[in-house]
Amino acid sequence: MLYTLYTIGLGLTKMFAPFFPHITEEIYHRYYKIKVNKESIHITEWPEVEFIDDDAEQVGETIKEIIAAIRKWKGEKGIALNSSIEKVEIFTEHPEIIKEGKEDISVTMNIKALDISDNFSEIKEEAIDVKPIYASIGKKYREKTAEIVRTLKQAKPNDLYLKIKEKGEFEILNGIAVTKDDLTFDIAYSIHGKKVEVLSVGRDVIAIFGSDIA
Repeated sequence: MLYTLYTIGLGLTKMFAPFFPHITEEIYHRYYKIKVNKESIHITEWPEVEFIDDDAEQVGETIKEIIAAIRKWKGEKGIALNSSIEKVEIFTEHPEIIKEGKEDISVTMNIKALDISDNFSEIKEEAIDVKPIYASIGKKYREKTAEIVRTLKQAKPNDLYLKIKEKGEFEILNGIAVTKDDLTFDIAYSIHGKKVEVLSVGRDVIAIFGSDIA
């Protein structure tokens, strides 16, 4: 710790020296000259990067992106940034990275309970509504558009969603199939039977539980 403080302090003093020559010279003589053994800070070497921790940088970037996503979600929901969240679960392929920043995420975003998992299968999704994209359907099927839309309204959204997710298309009329480019789905997510809101950060998924946010 003392080495880190010494190195940072000396480096900052050197970088400020061209702008504040007198005060940095005084600081240098008082705290650093005895070890550096140069008569003036203005003839010392410019500070260089002594150590780069790629793993620490990766952890920092990942944690920063997760915090930014939750902060954005709060903003979009009109929730004060300092309001608490009862529970969040982060699903990731690299739980060891998230665990290193778990406390930072919890404290920064005021999360009461934060869990980390690599079991993405716990996230259940269900399509609760489907809407046609008229521009796409109309361009491809023209006079059949009205009939396709009527049939879509009678279909079960989740059946459509699962079929398109599995095969890439769904035969809505005889010889006519719709794809993901023709429809938009409203998806509801749950974990262990509890509804959650889901945010995506790269390949990571953030699940926010409940609506009781104080």
